[in-house]
Amino acid sequence: MLPSSFLALAPLTITLLALTLRSKSGCSRSVRLPQSRCSARLDHWRSCIICSEMRALQAKKARLPRSTRTIWRILDAAGAIERDPPRQRSPRLPRAPLEEVQLDFKDISTVPADLHDPDAKRQHVIEACNFVDAGTSLLLDAQVHEDFHAETAFQAVVAFLRRYGCPSILTFDRDPRWVGSATARDFPSALCQFLLCVGVQPNILPPRHPELNCYVERYHRTYKEECLFVHRPGTLEEVRNVTEAFEHFYNTQRPHQGRSCRNRPPSQAHPVLPTLPALPAVVDPDAWLQAVHGRTYARRVKSDGRVSVDGADYSIKQALAGQLITLCVNAVERCFEVLQHESIIKQLPIKGLQGQRMPLDDYIALMQERARSEERQRMMNLRRRHLQAR
Repeated sequence: MLPSSFLALAPLTITLLALTLRSKSGCSRSVRLPQSRCSARLDHWRSCIICSEMRALQAKKARLPRSTRTIWRILDAAGAIERDPPRQRSPRLPRAPLEEVQLDFKDISTVPADLHDPDAKRQHVIEACNFVDAGTSLLLDAQVHEDFHAETAFQAVVAFLRRYGCPSILTFDRDPRWVGSATARDFPSALCQFLLCVGVQPNILPPRHPELNCYVERYHRTYKEECLFVHRPGTLEEVRNVTEAFEHFYNTQRPHQGRSCRNRPPSQAHPVLPTLPALPAVVDPDAWLQAVHGRTYARRVKSDGRVSVDGADYSIKQALAGQLITLCVNAVERCFEVLQHESIIKQLPIKGLQGQRMPLDDYIALMQERARSEERQRMMNLRRRHLQAR
Protein backbone atom coordinates (compact mmCIF):
# COMPACT_ATOMS: atom_id res chain seq x y z
CA MET A 1 0.00 0.00 0.00
CA LEU A 2 1.17 3.51 -0.77
CA PRO A 3 1.26 6.05 2.04
CA SER A 4 -1.73 8.34 2.13
CA SER A 5 0.60 11.32 1.92
CA PHE A 6 1.76 10.09 -1.46
CA LEU A 7 -1.78 9.55 -2.71
CA ALA A 8 -2.72 13.12 -1.81
CA LEU A 9 0.04 14.71 -3.88
CA ALA A 10 -0.91 17.79 -5.87
CA PRO A 11 -1.14 17.61 -9.67
CA LEU A 12 2.07 19.63 -9.93
CA THR A 13 3.89 17.05 -7.83
CA ILE A 14 2.54 14.30 -10.09
CA THR A 15 3.97 16.25 -13.01
CA LEU A 16 7.36 16.40 -11.32
CA LEU A 17 7.31 12.67 -10.60
CA ALA A 18 6.35 11.92 -14.20
CA LEU A 19 9.26 13.96 -15.52
CA THR A 20 11.58 12.32 -13.00
CA LEU A 21 10.46 8.86 -14.10
CA ARG A 22 11.00 9.73 -17.73
CA SER A 23 14.52 11.00 -17.10
CA LYS A 24 15.53 8.10 -14.83
CA SER A 25 14.14 5.06 -16.57
CA GLY A 26 13.61 6.18 -20.14
CA CYS A 27 10.42 4.11 -20.13
CA SER A 28 8.59 3.56 -23.40
CA ARG A 29 5.09 3.41 -21.90
CA SER A 30 3.23 6.67 -22.14
CA VAL A 31 3.02 8.71 -18.93
CA ARG A 32 -0.11 10.84 -18.80
CA LEU A 33 0.66 14.22 -17.26
CA PRO A 34 -2.09 16.15 -15.42
CA GLN A 35 -4.26 18.12 -17.81
CA SER A 36 -3.68 21.34 -15.92
CA ARG A 37 -0.03 21.24 -16.97
CA CYS A 38 -0.35 19.47 -20.34
CA SER A 39 0.07 21.92 -23.17
CA ALA A 40 2.26 22.56 -26.14
CA ARG A 41 4.39 24.83 -23.99
CA LEU A 42 5.23 22.19 -21.37
CA ASP A 43 8.73 21.59 -22.70
CA HIS A 44 9.44 25.31 -22.62
CA TRP A 45 8.36 25.70 -19.00
CA ARG A 46 9.63 22.33 -17.75
CA SER A 47 12.66 23.68 -15.88
CA CYS A 48 10.60 26.46 -14.28
CA ILE A 49 7.97 23.97 -13.10
CA ILE A 50 10.56 21.66 -11.56
CA CYS A 51 12.39 24.46 -9.76
CA SER A 52 9.17 25.97 -8.43
CA GLU A 53 7.84 22.63 -7.23
CA MET A 54 11.14 21.69 -5.63
CA ARG A 55 11.20 24.92 -3.62
CA ALA A 56 7.60 24.34 -2.52
CA LEU A 57 8.36 20.79 -1.40
CA GLN A 58 11.53 21.85 0.42
CA ALA A 59 9.57 24.48 2.30
CA LYS A 60 7.14 21.77 3.46
CA LYS A 61 10.11 19.50 4.34
CA ALA A 62 8.57 16.82 2.11
CA ARG A 63 10.67 13.92 0.89
CA LEU A 64 10.11 12.65 -2.63
CA PRO A 65 10.72 8.97 -3.40
CA ARG A 66 13.87 8.11 -5.33
CA SER A 67 12.96 4.64 -6.56
CA THR A 68 11.46 4.49 -10.06
CA ARG A 69 9.31 1.60 -8.90
CA THR A 70 7.78 3.72 -6.13
CA ILE A 71 7.33 6.64 -8.49
CA TRP A 72 5.58 4.31 -10.93
CA ARG A 73 3.20 3.09 -8.23
CA ILE A 74 2.39 6.68 -7.23
CA LEU A 75 1.69 7.70 -10.80
CA ASP A 76 -0.39 4.58 -11.39
CA ALA A 77 -2.47 5.26 -8.28
CA ALA A 78 -3.00 8.85 -9.45
CA GLY A 79 -4.21 7.64 -12.87
CA ALA A 80 -1.20 9.12 -14.65
CA ILE A 81 -0.06 5.89 -16.36
CA GLU A 82 -1.64 5.24 -19.71
CA ARG A 83 -2.61 1.57 -19.92
CA ASP A 84 -2.67 -0.42 -23.13
CA PRO A 85 -6.22 -1.02 -24.35
CA PRO A 86 -7.41 -4.62 -24.10
CA ARG A 87 -6.51 -6.59 -27.17
CA GLN A 88 -9.45 -7.36 -29.38
CA ARG A 89 -9.11 -10.93 -30.58
CA SER A 90 -10.99 -12.03 -33.65
CA PRO A 91 -10.46 -15.67 -34.67
CA ARG A 92 -9.91 -16.39 -38.34
CA LEU A 93 -12.77 -17.94 -40.20
CA PRO A 94 -12.02 -21.60 -41.03
CA ARG A 95 -11.07 -22.35 -44.61
CA ALA A 96 -12.30 -25.24 -46.69
CA PRO A 97 -9.72 -27.91 -47.57
CA LEU A 98 -7.30 -26.67 -50.24
CA GLU A 99 -9.08 -23.32 -50.47
CA GLU A 100 -6.08 -21.35 -49.20
CA VAL A 101 -2.47 -22.52 -49.30
CA GLN A 102 0.17 -20.61 -47.33
CA LEU A 103 3.81 -20.71 -48.40
CA ASP A 104 7.04 -19.35 -47.01
CA PHE A 105 10.78 -19.97 -46.91
CA LYS A 106 12.45 -21.59 -43.91
CA ASP A 107 16.18 -21.13 -43.38
CA ILE A 108 18.03 -24.38 -42.57
CA SER A 109 20.25 -22.89 -39.89
CA THR A 110 22.07 -26.15 -39.13
CA VAL A 111 23.97 -25.99 -42.44
CA PRO A 112 27.18 -23.99 -41.92
CA ALA A 113 28.47 -21.42 -44.36
CA ASP A 114 31.66 -22.08 -46.30
CA LEU A 115 34.02 -19.53 -44.75
CA HIS A 116 36.89 -20.52 -47.07
CA ASP A 117 35.03 -19.46 -50.22
CA PRO A 118 34.79 -15.64 -50.42
CA ASP A 119 31.93 -15.89 -52.91
CA ALA A 120 29.87 -18.37 -50.87
CA LYS A 121 26.66 -17.36 -49.12
CA ARG A 122 27.05 -16.27 -45.51
CA GLN A 123 23.41 -16.82 -44.56
CA HIS A 124 20.40 -18.72 -45.92
CA VAL A 125 22.82 -21.30 -47.29
CA ILE A 126 19.97 -23.79 -47.75
CA GLU A 127 16.25 -23.03 -47.51
CA ALA A 128 13.04 -25.01 -47.67
CA CYS A 129 9.97 -23.66 -49.46
CA ASN A 130 6.98 -25.06 -47.56
CA PHE A 131 3.34 -25.19 -48.69
CA VAL A 132 0.75 -25.69 -45.91
CA ASP A 133 -3.01 -25.92 -46.43
CA ALA A 134 -4.92 -23.51 -44.17
CA GLY A 135 -8.03 -25.69 -44.17
CA THR A 136 -6.46 -28.99 -43.08
CA SER A 137 -2.98 -28.03 -41.75
CA LEU A 138 -1.51 -30.59 -44.16
CA LEU A 139 2.05 -30.06 -45.32
CA LEU A 140 1.43 -30.33 -49.04
CA ASP A 141 4.95 -29.81 -50.31
CA ALA A 142 8.44 -29.03 -49.01
CA GLN A 143 11.04 -28.15 -51.62
CA VAL A 144 14.65 -27.80 -50.47
CA HIS A 145 17.05 -25.69 -52.49
CA GLU A 146 20.45 -24.10 -51.98
CA ASP A 147 19.71 -20.98 -54.00
CA PHE A 148 16.16 -19.67 -53.84
CA HIS A 149 15.77 -16.50 -55.86
CA ALA A 150 12.93 -15.06 -57.96
CA GLU A 151 13.34 -17.62 -60.75
CA THR A 152 13.73 -20.73 -58.58
CA ALA A 153 10.89 -19.55 -56.30
CA PHE A 154 8.70 -19.22 -59.40
CA GLN A 155 9.69 -22.74 -60.46
CA ALA A 156 8.77 -24.07 -57.00
CA VAL A 157 5.27 -22.59 -57.23
CA VAL A 158 4.78 -23.93 -60.77
CA ALA A 159 5.84 -27.41 -59.63
CA PHE A 160 3.35 -27.24 -56.76
CA LEU A 161 0.49 -26.15 -59.06
CA ARG A 162 1.28 -28.90 -61.55
CA ARG A 163 1.11 -31.46 -58.75
CA TYR A 164 -1.99 -30.32 -56.84
CA GLY A 165 -3.84 -27.98 -59.17
CA CYS A 166 -4.91 -24.38 -58.59
CA PRO A 167 -6.26 -23.39 -55.15
CA SER A 168 -8.40 -20.30 -54.82
CA ILE A 169 -5.82 -18.38 -52.76
CA LEU A 170 -2.05 -18.49 -52.33
CA THR A 171 -0.87 -16.54 -49.28
CA PHE A 172 2.69 -15.27 -48.89
CA ASP A 173 4.59 -12.37 -47.37
CA ARG A 174 6.40 -9.49 -49.08
CA ASP A 175 9.63 -11.33 -49.68
CA PRO A 176 11.16 -9.75 -52.84
CA ARG A 177 11.46 -13.23 -54.33
CA TRP A 178 7.65 -13.38 -54.33
CA VAL A 179 6.54 -9.81 -54.99
CA GLY A 180 9.54 -8.26 -56.76
CA SER A 181 9.28 -4.75 -55.32
CA ALA A 182 7.78 -4.50 -51.83
CA THR A 183 6.84 -0.86 -52.52
CA ALA A 184 4.46 -1.81 -55.38
CA ARG A 185 5.96 1.02 -57.42
CA ASP A 186 5.59 -0.96 -60.63
CA PHE A 187 3.38 -3.73 -62.01
CA PRO A 188 2.92 -7.01 -60.10
CA SER A 189 5.84 -9.42 -60.13
CA ALA A 190 6.16 -12.27 -62.60
CA LEU A 191 4.84 -14.72 -60.01
CA CYS A 192 1.79 -12.57 -59.18
CA GLN A 193 1.01 -12.03 -62.87
CA PHE A 194 1.25 -15.77 -63.47
CA LEU A 195 -1.09 -16.60 -60.58
CA LEU A 196 -3.67 -14.07 -61.71
CA CYS A 197 -3.59 -15.41 -65.26
CA VAL A 198 -4.14 -19.05 -64.19
CA GLY A 199 -7.01 -18.19 -61.83
CA VAL A 200 -5.26 -18.10 -58.44
CA GLN A 201 -5.66 -15.05 -56.19
CA PRO A 202 -2.33 -13.99 -54.64
CA ASN A 203 -2.86 -12.87 -51.05
CA ILE A 204 0.12 -10.62 -50.25
CA LEU A 205 0.37 -9.97 -46.52
CA PRO A 206 1.09 -6.56 -44.97
CA PRO A 207 4.57 -6.02 -43.52
CA ARG A 208 5.41 -7.39 -40.05
CA HIS A 209 2.30 -9.54 -39.69
CA PRO A 210 3.47 -13.17 -39.61
CA GLU A 211 0.33 -14.12 -37.65
CA LEU A 212 -1.61 -13.80 -40.92
CA ASN A 213 0.56 -16.58 -42.32
CA CYS A 214 0.01 -18.57 -39.15
CA TYR A 215 -0.33 -22.11 -40.50
CA VAL A 216 2.98 -22.23 -42.31
CA GLU A 217 4.71 -20.23 -39.56
CA ARG A 218 3.50 -22.74 -36.96
CA TYR A 219 4.78 -25.58 -39.09
CA HIS A 220 8.16 -23.88 -39.28
CA ARG A 221 8.44 -23.96 -35.51
CA THR A 222 7.59 -27.68 -35.42
CA TYR A 223 9.96 -28.38 -38.31
CA LYS A 224 12.79 -26.55 -36.56
CA GLU A 225 12.33 -28.07 -33.09
CA GLU A 226 11.38 -31.63 -34.00
CA CYS A 227 13.39 -32.16 -37.17
CA LEU A 228 16.27 -29.74 -37.75
CA PHE A 229 17.43 -29.45 -34.13
CA VAL A 230 17.11 -33.22 -33.64
CA HIS A 231 18.89 -34.51 -36.76
CA ARG A 232 21.02 -31.39 -37.40
CA PRO A 233 21.59 -31.96 -41.15
CA GLY A 234 24.75 -30.37 -42.50
CA THR A 235 24.48 -30.85 -46.27
CA LEU A 236 21.87 -30.39 -48.96
CA GLU A 237 21.34 -34.13 -49.34
CA GLU A 238 20.90 -34.62 -45.59
CA VAL A 239 18.38 -31.77 -45.43
CA ARG A 240 16.33 -33.31 -48.23
CA ASN A 241 16.37 -36.75 -46.61
CA VAL A 242 15.29 -35.59 -43.14
CA THR A 243 12.70 -33.21 -44.60
CA GLU A 244 11.11 -35.95 -46.69
CA ALA A 245 10.96 -38.28 -43.69
CA PHE A 246 9.55 -35.58 -41.43
CA GLU A 247 6.90 -34.64 -44.01
CA HIS A 248 5.54 -38.18 -43.87
CA PHE A 249 5.71 -38.26 -40.06
CA TYR A 250 4.05 -34.83 -39.73
CA ASN A 251 1.12 -35.68 -41.98
CA THR A 252 0.45 -39.31 -40.96
CA GLN A 253 1.67 -39.90 -37.39
CA ARG A 254 2.13 -36.70 -35.40
CA PRO A 255 -1.08 -35.57 -33.59
CA HIS A 256 -2.04 -32.05 -34.57
CA GLN A 257 -3.88 -29.85 -32.06
CA GLY A 258 -5.31 -27.47 -34.65
CA ARG A 259 -9.07 -26.96 -34.72
CA SER A 260 -9.34 -28.73 -38.06
CA CYS A 261 -7.50 -31.86 -36.81
CA ARG A 262 -8.56 -32.14 -33.13
CA ASN A 263 -5.45 -33.96 -31.91
CA ARG A 264 -5.25 -36.26 -34.91
CA PRO A 265 -2.65 -36.36 -37.70
CA PRO A 266 -3.78 -34.16 -40.60
CA SER A 267 -4.02 -37.02 -43.10
CA GLN A 268 -6.23 -38.99 -40.69
CA ALA A 269 -8.46 -36.01 -39.96
CA HIS A 270 -8.81 -35.31 -43.69
CA PRO A 271 -8.33 -38.57 -45.55
CA VAL A 272 -10.02 -37.32 -48.72
CA LEU A 273 -9.10 -34.00 -50.32
CA PRO A 274 -11.05 -32.21 -53.05
CA THR A 275 -9.70 -32.23 -56.59
CA LEU A 276 -8.46 -28.82 -57.64
CA PRO A 277 -8.71 -27.51 -61.21
CA ALA A 278 -5.56 -28.17 -63.19
CA LEU A 279 -3.47 -25.49 -64.82
CA PRO A 280 -5.16 -24.36 -68.04
CA ALA A 281 -3.68 -25.58 -71.31
CA VAL A 282 -4.03 -22.11 -72.88
CA VAL A 283 -3.53 -18.87 -70.93
CA ASP A 284 -4.44 -15.25 -71.53
CA PRO A 285 -1.11 -13.61 -70.60
CA ASP A 286 -2.74 -10.18 -70.14
CA ALA A 287 -5.51 -11.27 -67.72
CA TRP A 288 -3.55 -9.88 -64.76
CA LEU A 289 -4.27 -6.36 -66.01
CA GLN A 290 -7.80 -6.54 -64.60
CA ALA A 291 -6.35 -6.81 -61.09
CA VAL A 292 -4.62 -3.42 -61.40
CA HIS A 293 -7.47 -1.60 -63.15
CA GLY A 294 -7.68 1.91 -61.74
CA ARG A 295 -4.29 1.72 -60.01
CA THR A 296 -2.32 4.95 -60.23
CA TYR A 297 1.42 5.53 -60.56
CA ALA A 298 2.84 8.94 -59.64
CA ARG A 299 5.88 9.96 -61.67
CA ARG A 300 7.99 13.06 -62.22
CA VAL A 301 8.66 13.80 -65.88
CA LYS A 302 12.34 13.55 -66.80
CA SER A 303 14.24 16.21 -68.70
CA ASP A 304 13.62 14.41 -72.00
CA GLY A 305 9.84 14.35 -71.39
CA ARG A 306 9.66 10.66 -70.48
CA VAL A 307 8.59 8.61 -67.46
CA SER A 308 9.32 4.98 -66.59
CA VAL A 309 6.89 2.34 -65.36
CA ASP A 310 7.96 -1.28 -64.81
CA GLY A 311 11.16 -0.73 -66.80
CA ALA A 312 9.41 0.68 -69.88
CA ASP A 313 9.71 4.32 -70.97
CA TYR A 314 6.67 6.38 -71.96
CA SER A 315 6.89 9.69 -73.78
CA ILE A 316 4.77 12.39 -72.13
CA LYS A 317 5.79 15.90 -73.19
CA GLN A 318 9.11 17.70 -72.84
CA ALA A 319 7.30 20.88 -71.79
CA LEU A 320 6.24 19.02 -68.60
CA ALA A 321 9.81 18.19 -67.55
CA GLY A 322 10.18 18.31 -63.77
CA GLN A 323 6.44 18.23 -63.12
CA LEU A 324 4.46 15.51 -61.37
CA ILE A 325 1.92 13.48 -63.32
CA THR A 326 -0.25 10.45 -62.57
CA LEU A 327 -0.67 7.43 -64.80
CA CYS A 328 -3.92 5.55 -64.23
CA VAL A 329 -4.34 2.00 -65.56
CA ASN A 330 -7.34 1.49 -67.83
CA ALA A 331 -7.57 -2.29 -68.18
CA VAL A 332 -10.47 -2.13 -70.64
CA GLU A 333 -8.57 0.01 -73.15
CA ARG A 334 -5.21 -1.51 -72.09
CA CYS A 335 -3.69 1.92 -71.75
CA PHE A 336 -2.44 4.50 -69.29
CA GLU A 337 -4.52 7.61 -68.76
CA VAL A 338 -2.05 10.42 -68.05
CA LEU A 339 -3.50 12.90 -65.56
CA GLN A 340 -2.30 16.29 -64.43
CA HIS A 341 -4.36 18.33 -62.01
CA GLU A 342 -7.10 15.67 -62.28
CA SER A 343 -7.43 16.21 -66.04
CA ILE A 344 -6.58 13.59 -68.67
CA ILE A 345 -3.92 15.04 -70.95
CA LYS A 346 -2.94 11.89 -72.84
CA GLN A 347 -3.54 8.17 -73.32
CA LEU A 348 -0.64 5.76 -73.83
CA PRO A 349 -0.85 2.04 -74.70
CA ILE A 350 0.70 -0.16 -72.01
CA LYS A 351 3.91 -1.76 -73.20
CA GLY A 352 4.85 -5.39 -72.68
CA LEU A 353 1.40 -6.90 -73.25
CA GLN A 354 1.16 -9.98 -75.48
CA GLY A 355 -2.23 -9.35 -77.06
CA GLN A 356 -3.08 -13.00 -77.69
CA ARG A 357 -3.51 -16.27 -75.82
CA MET A 358 -0.52 -18.56 -75.34
CA PRO A 359 0.08 -22.26 -74.62
CA LEU A 360 0.83 -22.92 -70.95
CA ASP A 361 4.42 -24.06 -71.45
CA ASP A 362 5.26 -21.01 -73.59
CA TYR A 363 3.72 -18.72 -71.00
CA ILE A 364 5.65 -20.37 -68.15
CA ALA A 365 8.90 -19.91 -70.10
CA LEU A 366 8.05 -16.23 -70.68
CA MET A 367 7.28 -15.56 -67.01
CA GLN A 368 10.36 -17.50 -65.93
CA GLU A 369 12.48 -15.18 -68.03
CA ARG A 370 10.75 -12.18 -66.43
CA ALA A 371 11.45 -13.59 -62.98
CA ARG A 372 15.11 -13.98 -63.96
CA SER A 373 15.15 -10.35 -65.09
CA GLU A 374 13.59 -9.25 -61.79
CA GLU A 375 16.33 -11.05 -59.87
CA ARG A 376 19.07 -9.38 -61.94
CA GLN A 377 17.48 -5.98 -61.35
CA ARG A 378 17.17 -6.63 -57.62
CA MET A 379 20.83 -7.64 -57.34
CA MET A 380 21.91 -4.54 -59.29
CA ASN A 381 19.93 -2.34 -56.90
CA LEU A 382 21.49 -4.07 -53.90
CA ARG A 383 25.01 -3.52 -55.26
CA ARG A 384 24.24 0.11 -56.04
CA ARG A 385 23.00 0.75 -52.48
CA HIS A 386 26.02 -1.08 -51.07
CA LEU A 387 28.40 1.13 -53.06
CA GLN A 388 26.53 4.28 -52.05
CA ALA A 389 26.79 3.30 -48.38
CA ARG A 390 30.59 3.11 -48.53
